[in-house]
Amino acid sequence: MTGNAAFWPTLILAIFGIWRSLHQGRVIGFMLCWMLVPFALLELVSYLITPMMVERYALVSLAAYLALTAVGLARLPDGSLRYLLAAVVIAQSLAHVHHHWRTPDDVQWREAVRFAVAAAPTGTKIAVMPPEEPLLVLKYYLPPSEHPRLVGVDAKLDPSRHWQMRCGREPLLIASTELPVESRPPLEACYPRLLKRFRLVEVRAH
Repeated sequence: MTGNAAFWPTLILAIFGIWRSLHQGRVIGFMLCWMLVPFALLELVSYLITPMMVERYALVSLAAYLALTAVGLARLPDGSLRYLLAAVVIAQSLAHVHHHWRTPDDVQWREAVRFAVAAAPTGTKIAVMPPEEPLLVLKYYLPPSEHPRLVGVDAKLDPSRHWQMRCGREPLLIASTELPVESRPPLEACYPRLLKRFRLVEVRAH
């Protein structure tokens, strides 16, 4: 089970399975703990000690989730419907795997921010474009002492949803490569030197 497309039918089946099995309270309670507790522990460790929110550490939760999905399938009264829904989930999963192998869509924020911190002069700040959500992601991969070094660029969205950016004093910029084409000229004028390109993100310098 991979991808958002397969998630929704399996979620509906899992909820249906829980609802139809409420009389087996201990069993369902155990499966819900099996699914949710590892995520809670990962989140707790990630924010208090060190980042650990990685898919492979939550595979045990996925097993419980799929077990609940199987319970939902088993509770359906029509055998043909069970096979049909199982086939839909498998087809959606295989389509997503094929797409992911062709074009990986995860942004290499961690690699980019670690490279930028090592490349920037000690104590200097690093600009981030776009200036909003990526800041949270990038700070997640750095120790708290390094968080003040990351700042959003002075940029605003115009009515056409293009970023209007002003040059800053920060020597380095971490920028998403998925920005609209119209947003690229001021970015490249302020930071003309490409230091390194990662998947869907790059590090640039004055």
